[in-house]
Amino acid sequence: MVPAIFVLGFIAQPARSDTRSDAVDCTAAFVLDDGTYNYDLTPLVSRLTYVFRAKIGSYHYRYHGSQYDYLVNICDNVHVDRLHPACKKHGPAPAYQVTAPPQKVFTPTTTTYDSKYTPPPPPPYDPECFPLSDPISTSIMNWTLLNETNPEDGVRLSYTGGQSCRKRNTPEVIKETNETWYDAPRIFDIELECDRELGTDSRSFLTDLINSGATINVEERSPPDECHYVMRWRSQYACPVQGSTMGSIGSMLFKMVLLGLTLIVVLMVLMSFSSLQKRHRQWSNGEFKSFADLLGHVVSDMTLVFRSKSRSRGGGGYGSKGTSHML
Repeated sequence: MVPAIFVLGFIAQPARSDTRSDAVDCTAAFVLDDGTYNYDLTPLVSRLTYVFRAKIGSYHYRYHGSQYDYLVNICDNVHVDRLHPACKKHGPAPAYQVTAPPQKVFTPTTTTYDSKYTPPPPPPYDPECFPLSDPISTSIMNWTLLNETNPEDGVRLSYTGGQSCRKRNTPEVIKETNETWYDAPRIFDIELECDRELGTDSRSFLTDLINSGATINVEERSPPDECHYVMRWRSQYACPVQGSTMGSIGSMLFKMVLLGLTLIVVLMVLMSFSSLQKRHRQWSNGEFKSFADLLGHVVSDMTLVFRSKSRSRGGGGYGSKGTSHML
């Protein structure tokens, strides 16, 4: 997990219809046993561009000496007027990986202790741009839950079909095929974590946005998962709205009926406890031919006790005293 610096376009304003020519439906629904969980990320679709910079020390910096910026939009392509010049040779995409400008450490006027050293000029900045996805469409978007057992954790939006990159084979594959590298498409995941407290107070709207941005992380995964990039964002829009389905209603009714039957059985057992004790003694003395014979008498006893109690609550009447056929 690699912290990122939020550079541009932090405030995600609801997109207007005249600025979203490529945007697609930004809602998702998951049907589970206890109902349907709906997510709507439309408020995060930006008319600007989200830009994140992976922290020095990430995988690409450690192994390749490269540091990257990430241009991202939610459910829409990065807008043309916000594209990095190096990305204009590529087609539209909702996310790009761009070589970050080098950190300025020394300048020709930098002084040192002996005041005689002149540092060499920095290498030329020749940025490269890599699309992390095909152009935005529902076919390149994959929705999954962060936690299949708890939808409240949030939702994951994955962009697929990115430009190929070199990926190292596992030692087993290298040994078997004698091939160290292969080409794999880049994958970009946006993991949105639910935080219902964000946005609950209109007076702290801007503060909530800043706090949300401060928790964003960009992870450049190390081998064997290189070419896979993960952005994490905490937001109130990642919280689901739960609805009901016919399946969930049927499941709930079944559970209620099962619970009711269980309570009835327990009540009948308690009401006929003395007769059960007697039947147990008879079973121990061998007075029943089989277990089925014992079970039949027990059920009959419980039925008689239940009817007797019902009649007594009804105010008596014919047969209110009940009869017993106990042995």
